[in-house]
Amino acid sequence: MNQEASCHFICCVTDSEDMKNPVFPVIIAVLLFLALLSGCSAPLPTGGSRPAGGTMGPAGSDSVYLTMHDQSAKELLGMMRVVNSRFPTAAVNSGQVYSPATLRQAALDMKNAADKYQSSLLALKDFQNTETEIKRNEYLGYITGLSSSGSSIAEAAAAESTGQYALAMNYAERAETRLERIEAIPDSASAHEIQVMRVQLDDYARIMREKLTE
Repeated sequence: MNQEASCHFICCVTDSEDMKNPVFPVIIAVLLFLALLSGCSAPLPTGGSRPAGGTMGPAGSDSVYLTMHDQSAKELLGMMRVVNSRFPTAAVNSGQVYSPATLRQAALDMKNAADKYQSSLLALKDFQNTETEIKRNEYLGYITGLSSSGSSIAEAAAAESTGQYALAMNYAERAETRLERIEAIPDSASAHEIQVMRVQLDDYARIMREKLTE
């Protein structure tokens, strides 16, 4: 029996009433083996369904964390760069007009983004790998540090805008101290921007101190 005839025969038999005869399954098994050797792909019996190959269930907390870690690190890095460009000396050096309101908004944007990721990370449960959960917990410290620093910078800018320079200086020093203690920094680029922010905050506190003596 040639390949085309074998395939046609298998297709017809698997759909026929003769499959109820106990002898037929044995015959079909032999024919399937011969058909596969000749390159025939036998169809499924009527009413059958082909299982979906390669499909996976919902992603576990481990893979979600890894994706969220990369996404949050990139977004927060960009926001740190914006905040650093809004400090008095950086703004003037880049030809911008310094505005406490602009600095405050940039800092709030960073804080709000950090808070959003913090909530999402805390919602992850049932890690398959304990090491991944430990890394998540450590990274939460980094996220919290950026949130706290952003909040203090925003408060400093708000105080400056109303002439409360001593208060602005205190908030700036608080933000710098928080950044000094931050851990689990995700990459060298983020570490660089944190260092730049610490320098900017030190300079900002100096400017506020000078305003107090004017």
